[in-house]
Amino acid sequence: MTEGKKGEKTVQTAKDEEKKRNFLERYQKLNQEINWNLERLAQWKSFSQKVTASYSAVGTGGAGPADRVQFSYDKIEALAGQINTDIDRLVDLRLSIEKTLSGLPDTTYRILLWQRYIMGETWEKIAEELNYCSKQVMRLHLKALQSLELPTDILS
Repeated sequence: MTEGKKGEKTVQTAKDEEKKRNFLERYQKLNQEINWNLERLAQWKSFSQKVTASYSAVGTGGAGPADRVQFSYDKIEALAGQINTDIDRLVDLRLSIEKTLSGLPDTTYRILLWQRYIMGETWEKIAEELNYCSKQVMRLHLKALQSLELPTDILS
């Protein structure tokens, strides 16, 4: 292999590892987004329970209080449906990451990547749990990333 080819392979390997790291790092961000959507959903549901008709002696221009309540309720339900759809999509992405990690044949690699990217553990804590020094965990992490097979839809 010529030096140029070796350098190109090193650059490509680094790009692949970065792509894999980015794929795995999405997990925590997906959790945050799911939680944010769940909070939004709870707020809208709470708001929908507080919508009431208010009666006034002033004319309503054709739309009675009950119509406004129903309109507000329908809008809130539509928003809730949209939020639930978003949550479903985010959960599917999260499951894709979990499935990818579960496909690793090496148990140590699987545990290491799971603890780092799913559980959000520090390198020191992972090293302690696996009974390795931090440097060895970093080397294992690199090997684990190299052995990780991303889903084909991620590669394109």
